[in-house]
Amino acid sequence: MDGFCLIRRGIVATLPALCLLALGASAPGVERVIDAVKSPSAIAESQQLNAPTSFAVAQADRVIAARADLARTLASFRSLLARQGADSEAGWLAYLHLDEFEAALDGDTAARLRAIDDLRLRMRTDIVGLEEPEAVEFRAAAARYREQLKLAAPGGEQRVRDAANYVRAALKDVTIVDPDTADKLGIAIGILEQAEQDLDLVETARARWAYPNAVVHVNTEFVAQYIARDVSDYRMQQATILGTQTRGPASTKGRLELITVPNDHAAQFELRMGGSTLSAGNVGRNGPAVIYSSSRSQFQGSKSLFIHPLSGVSDRPASVRTNASIGIKRIDVEMRMLPNVLQPVVERAAWNKAGESQAAVTQEVERLTSQRIQQRFEAEIAEPLRTAQDYFRDYMVVRPTRFDEVPAVVSRSTADYFEVGLRQMSHSQVAADGGPPTFTESTKVGAALHQSLFNNASARAFFADPMMTDERIERYCQIVTMSVPQELRVFSNSKPWSLMIDLERPNTMKFDDGKADVTIHTLQWTLDGKQYTRAIDINFVYRVENSRLGMLFTRVGEVTVTAADGRPWTAEEASQLVPFVQTKCNAMFQEQGRFSSLILPRGEGFGPLGQITLGQVECDDGWLVIGYQ
Repeated sequence: MDGFCLIRRGIVATLPALCLLALGASAPGVERVIDAVKSPSAIAESQQLNAPTSFAVAQADRVIAARADLARTLASFRSLLARQGADSEAGWLAYLHLDEFEAALDGDTAARLRAIDDLRLRMRTDIVGLEEPEAVEFRAAAARYREQLKLAAPGGEQRVRDAANYVRAALKDVTIVDPDTADKLGIAIGILEQAEQDLDLVETARARWAYPNAVVHVNTEFVAQYIARDVSDYRMQQATILGTQTRGPASTKGRLELITVPNDHAAQFELRMGGSTLSAGNVGRNGPAVIYSSSRSQFQGSKSLFIHPLSGVSDRPASVRTNASIGIKRIDVEMRMLPNVLQPVVERAAWNKAGESQAAVTQEVERLTSQRIQQRFEAEIAEPLRTAQDYFRDYMVVRPTRFDEVPAVVSRSTADYFEVGLRQMSHSQVAADGGPPTFTESTKVGAALHQSLFNNASARAFFADPMMTDERIERYCQIVTMSVPQELRVFSNSKPWSLMIDLERPNTMKFDDGKADVTIHTLQWTLDGKQYTRAIDINFVYRVENSRLGMLFTRVGEVTVTAADGRPWTAEEASQLVPFVQTKCNAMFQEQGRFSSLILPRGEGFGPLGQITLGQVECDDGWLVIGYQ
């Protein structure tokens, strides 16, 4: 898997989700459980920690409250498992080690932290059941308890003071581009939130570093091509209008179109369908009279759709306006039902009645036409709307919450385009510190990705688990690049090797001065059965630019391999580990690669799309911006 593919995978994985949603710059609150009166248990726990200060007493109370919340959510989660049946429950208990986890909570602080970390890792997988509210709340409660335990440990109070000083200093800077600095800032803000200290300072910092770190820009005229199409319908219809049972063919022809409505608070779309319905052969019966008629209805319908920060993808009922005209061709009287002398009388009465009731009949025809068009509108949008709503719930709310992230969406629309953004971060992370660069006026589809998006969500976006085997890396290369470098091929006589990614911080990306600076953080390497448990950072830099064949990534210099702790290599590491890692990484992160095209759906269902080409590529000040024209 080469370096430019790592960036490409992030772009491809991010775009579909963003096209359905949007992002808000409001700072999230943190759930807090506080006891106003310090309990004896809190005082006892603070004394046990040998830190009987007022902070320690308050923090011990917070630990107890977090522990109670954890116990409550664990009980709810166990109830959820019990409802799934004995076999399923046993499988979950074995996989999550819930009994061992609960027992570890009665151990020392180190044992509790290890148990929580193991649980969080196991619950990060995309297994059906872990998206249920009980599972999400349980994992979030475990994360809160973990942070409260760490703050209650010796040195916790000093950590809070240092965090406050760091945030104050950061607020004096004009901007933060460096990912390491942003990392420290996010951790400091998280510490203050968990300790419930300097919350005004937290609010100020959150407001500044809580801008969307991913924005998608779509031209209305371009996306409307997916929707715009002719609509036709032919059916036999039957209705009772003012006591007359009428039956006949109805032919409907119309045009479905999409526009965007200016809205600064949500992306607002309006589906419009205009056309006409012709019924030329209606036959109605009312007693002995048979009425032959025709009708023509002009209609104009609309339906509003929204991508809203709070409600997700939502809609309003369709509204339809109609204007009908009715024509009576002739009226016959069935002779077998009446004496001949009465037929002219009945026929004149029928014509008079038809004339008197024509306005009411026209109104009823308009109502029925409006109802039918409205039902067609709702049927056309029902399945796409349900899919969008499910996507929003699963990928923008449930899954990020599982990783303690605080996702937010914001969107806006003008008459010419709409934008959907995502703010992706956890309680101990920050997002962008400002809006993205502007897109060119000719941009049809564009995306602006801030480096914090990759740095905050990379564990979920790129890696399912921390262990990367040689076979898995070979398979990734085959899938992503359609080829595998010789150094990464696995043969029957190959010596097995693997590496372990730091899931808490798998990679660090920095976009600046036309380059993408990437660092992969590894915790362990295994070479032919020999384990090296020293943390190693792998760094490479790509110059990012546009070319005739698409976005071009050119590696600047060599891939560097450094020890995360900064200490010199041992003799064995220098002779065995470092050359091996260097060889494999040079093969994974090749000297050049391209992201050549934006793949778009094709076919009648999507309308005529036309060609788009990459016209804008910027990589600077923390943002990677691409725009297709």
